[in-house]
Amino acid sequence: MTNEEIVAPPPVFQDRKTLLVVFGILQIFLGAICALMVPLMMVSLAVSKFAPSGAAAPMNPGMMMASVFVYMMLAVWFIWVGIGSIKARRWARALILVSAWIWLIGGVIGGSMMLLFTADMFAKMPNTGQMPQAFMIIMKVVMAVFMFIFLVLIPGALILVYGRKNVKMTTEFYDREVRWTDKCPLPVLGLVLLFGFGAVSLLNMVFYGRVVPVFGSLVNGLPGLFIILAMVAVLGYLTRGLYRLDIRAWWAAIVFVILVSVSVILTFSRVNLLDFYAAMNFPAQQIELMKQYGIQDSPIMKLTGLWGLPILGYLLFVRKYFVKTK
Repeated sequence: MTNEEIVAPPPVFQDRKTLLVVFGILQIFLGAICALMVPLMMVSLAVSKFAPSGAAAPMNPGMMMASVFVYMMLAVWFIWVGIGSIKARRWARALILVSAWIWLIGGVIGGSMMLLFTADMFAKMPNTGQMPQAFMIIMKVVMAVFMFIFLVLIPGALILVYGRKNVKMTTEFYDREVRWTDKCPLPVLGLVLLFGFGAVSLLNMVFYGRVVPVFGSLVNGLPGLFIILAMVAVLGYLTRGLYRLDIRAWWAAIVFVILVSVSVILTFSRVNLLDFYAAMNFPAQQIELMKQYGIQDSPIMKLTGLWGLPILGYLLFVRKYFVKTK
């Protein structure tokens, strides 16, 4: 034995702290953009009230407030996880990785549906025949590029970075505490985020006239509000139970997804889309504009009900993580 100081060996991994800081700053930047959208939309709503009558379709205050709510949530999310990434926190890496997968998969499916929908909308747009063909092509290309960047490229980059083994080991080296995200398998944590986000997002329906599709009909007003709050409570229970790997929550999630999917598909097989927007208190001028675009014939809302299929498939995929409660 010698009197030399024993030095711990360096960690056997490539330190990616700089990468975590860079991507943390980028996410804070995204959060700042979302935060700036809030006052911008509020100013737009205020200015629209002074616009000359008939100059443009009036803004729907409910729709505007719902958008403000979404941007506020996104701002808080990106800034929160961005700071966590800069500090190399284990929970931040886990949340960013699973949310990026949800973002990417949802972006590919939803973006594809949106491109099909907008292509049909452009074809039915008034005065489309008077527009130069090159201009229409440019509009479609710009939209496709924009959607690719924000729905595929950004989440894909986050997955590539935060999915790296060295990034995972870097967070474990700088953050030695066992975090709440460590107590739930990552595949299940993605499901927890999905249902938790669904619970918060449902509150947005309050701004849209509290209109809920219920097995072939639309329910609004006070009954609609009760249904929304009940669904939020159910999603809250599912979020908590799925995080705890409770098999009862897993079965309840299966039933919930099936019921909601059937309800949406059945309702929009019977209800005209413009009637749905009218029930949400959209201005008559805006509904008339939608009618000119042929939106009432769009299958977009019925296709929304098919979102339940990939969620059901994923629930079956993560079944192995759930155990019977004692």
